[in-house]
Amino acid sequence: LMHGHHKRAMKLLKESLQTRREILGCFHLDIATTLFDMSFIHESRNHVVKALKCLEEALKIQNQRIPDSEKVALTREKIGSLLQVSGKLKKAKMSFDEALRIRCLIRGKDRETVAVLKTRLT
Repeated sequence: LMHGHHKRAMKLLKESLQTRREILGCFHLDIATTLFDMSFIHESRNHVVKALKCLEEALKIQNQRIPDSEKVALTREKIGSLLQVSGKLKKAKMSFDEALRIRCLIRGKDRETVAVLKTRLT
């Protein structure tokens, strides 16, 4: 996060997002990556709603371009974490469940990352 320079980092990411949308269109994976990065800055500034909005937009792109991928699972897990801290436990569980489904599909049921997600579901 540029050594704590959140405002500067966010400004650069917003500029990057705008430029990428103009050049690449709205459904390019680079757009999703930028939105994912923006969510971390929003989260670090306790702007959970903004972080979730970025992640949900990133997820739409990812689901369209690379469904059932590790990136989708990671985004789902991050959404679940933010929903969990927001007290939206039912929605968080749904997001974690989907991340778990994808990780099991990709890696099998006995892998460490699957185990970590299973502990978050309890």
